Amino acid sequence: MSKEIAARELASLRALPKAEVHVHLEGAFDPLTLEKWSAEAGVPMPRPRERLFEFQGLADFLQFLDWACGLVNSAGRLEEMAYGFCRRLAADGTRYA
Repeated sequence: MSKEIAARELASLRALPKAEVHVHLEGAFDPLTLEKWSAEAGVPMPRPRERLFEFQGLADFLQFLDWACGLVNSAGRLEEMAYGFCRRLAADGTRYA
């Protein structure tokens, strides 16, 4: 298969409507938003934003989840997170979530 055909097929697949049928809270986190909230709260980031979702095992993931969920400490922040997640889904072509 030529690279041109593969690129066209990939573009066609990306253009298809998508559905998000199952998502957990941590799947809705945005690194930029977490960085902003962390700075506002004066709470250090567990690692640089670019590597925020790189985990060294279950314990590291659970520590991250505890840290991140602690930043979602108001209805307004939950709304901001949900709205941002929906915007990212829509930009990716998701039609159902």
